Amino acid sequence: MRIAPVTLTNFTAKPEPKSEYAKMHAQLDAQAGFTQKYGGRLEEYELDKLKKTWTAPPTDSFVKATGVKTYNGRIVHRGKNCYRGATLVREWWELDKLKEAGVERVIDLEGYSDYERLCKNAGLKYCRFPVPDDGLFSNAAFMNKEDFLEHEARKMYVRRLSENERVEYSKLYDEKKEEFIEAFIGLVNVMKEGNFYIGCSLGTTKTNDVLCLNSLFNPEFGGFEWYGGSAILGPAKNLYNNLTEDHKKRLGWMPEWEQYVVEIIEGFEID
Repeated sequence: MRIAPVTLTNFTAKPEPKSEYAKMHAQLDAQAGFTQKYGGRLEEYELDKLKKTWTAPPTDSFVKATGVKTYNGRIVHRGKNCYRGATLVREWWELDKLKEAGVERVIDLEGYSDYERLCKNAGLKYCRFPVPDDGLFSNAAFMNKEDFLEHEARKMYVRRLSENERVEYSKLYDEKKEEFIEAFIGLVNVMKEGNFYIGCSLGTTKTNDVLCLNSLFNPEFGGFEWYGGSAILGPAKNLYNNLTEDHKKRLGWMPEWEQYVVEIIEGFEID
């Protein structure tokens, strides 16, 4: 089966590379965090594996259940009539098939400007939870305050912040942390309702990370499951430490579930 080339929407045009793999490297270099995540340039064999992962065909069970043919289409087995895959903003006609399969809402992890209109035209509800290109765990909610201040100092190319800057960025940390937690609680409660289709550009890393985090913090999904995304337990431990009792209540946690979460993350040592 012919595999379509990877297209990154945030790719900035450069002089045309000579080979297909040079093109892929140019595209990958345009993605924030690629060098850090994958350790620099990859050999052709490794690039080919990565390309096949990004553009994997849908499973037979997904196609049978939905009739949709898109990259990385899969059934989310712990959900209630839930599916995952690449965004359908470019194959908007497939949205009608999701509706016929009993899907009620689309969860958009990219934040495409026209996706909401397309979903509503197909009779689907729309939930927007955009994940930044540098990853879900780049948010302040997944850091402690000192790590966040150090991170901001590095962005300013200074060794440490001044006292006034520490006060200013401490306020920013609290604001960004609470903003994310509120949005995440809303997402978890949407996912509890089931009957959703969730996806990012190709239905891979961002989708994996969100599903993995949901499985740990959403008591109605039956327990933690690693979906093949990023290393999660370190960031998840920081997120747990940033939750208040009110946050946990709104997530639907009972004492038994919190104990379960603690057992999963308590053995993880944060550097």
